[in-house]
Amino acid sequence: MGESMSKRLKLVTGSEAEMEERSFINPFPDWDPSLSVSSDPAEHSGGNEPFDADGKRRRAVLSVLIRLIDRLLHCSSQQESDYISCKPSSSTALLLLQLQRSVLSPDSDVPDELLYGRAGYLYALLYVNKEIGPDTVDGDTIAKPSAKVHQDVLNELVRPSVDYVRHKKFRSGNYPSSLSNETDRLVHWCHGAPGVLHMLIMAHKVFRDEKYLRDAAECGELIWQRGLLRKGYGICHGTAGNGYAFLSLYHATQDKKYLYRACKFAEWCLDYGTHGCRIPDRPYSLFEGMAGAIHYLSDVMQPEGPRFPAFEL
Repeated sequence: MGESMSKRLKLVTGSEAEMEERSFINPFPDWDPSLSVSSDPAEHSGGNEPFDADGKRRRAVLSVLIRLIDRLLHCSSQQESDYISCKPSSSTALLLLQLQRSVLSPDSDVPDELLYGRAGYLYALLYVNKEIGPDTVDGDTIAKPSAKVHQDVLNELVRPSVDYVRHKKFRSGNYPSSLSNETDRLVHWCHGAPGVLHMLIMAHKVFRDEKYLRDAAECGELIWQRGLLRKGYGICHGTAGNGYAFLSLYHATQDKKYLYRACKFAEWCLDYGTHGCRIPDRPYSLFEGMAGAIHYLSDVMQPEGPRFPAFEL
């Protein structure tokens, strides 16, 4: 291969020092299918092993904390919903529609991506229709930024793009943070395998090809090893966001191993602030801070339904 050898072959994995700098060593035993486990995450903090006294205390704290958060986030009674707005309102839809011209204008510098661009705007329209009603935003308005994609287009354009990303995979099972970056360091939803995993699961759902699910499972193995991040607990580049990868794998496979792993990452997040992680720039925000970790803890309580917030419908 000589001088032309790809950097990917030279840097197939980061050094142990680099990995340790980015993530904590996972202290949890992995799932053992020979041991029984409750199907209710509230009854154990994810382990299929007996709890010691401290484990029982932590289990009780986890159960109370998550159930309280769940009530706040999902409005479990009408009285609570009078004080807490848990769903988008018609005014939210109106505000989104007012932004339509600036978002769709050919002269606009709005990018096409999810976090800051048109894809995120489209998600917001779809989310409003899901939560308020299917006709809150009319179909023609939604079709303008998205257009209906024919299956032939998916096969001719989208699928080759997915396969291109697959072929950028490192031997470790991780993916580059960008096309120009050949170092295997970041294991975040925003950069690396935890984000690519969601694309692979959707590709498996659309194209019915098992190779995508196998690659997603390989991402899951990497996340289990390197997903407890020193960067924090958030969902964008933190442990909670990596935990959502396990919930997505559980939805796709119904394999309890992934529910177990999701619960263990939730157990880690329960000790919020005690691991010496970096403090995010926006410590209470959804994507960087505490709100995202709380959202994840709440979702672990009902693992059959939840989706990654502001990303999956």
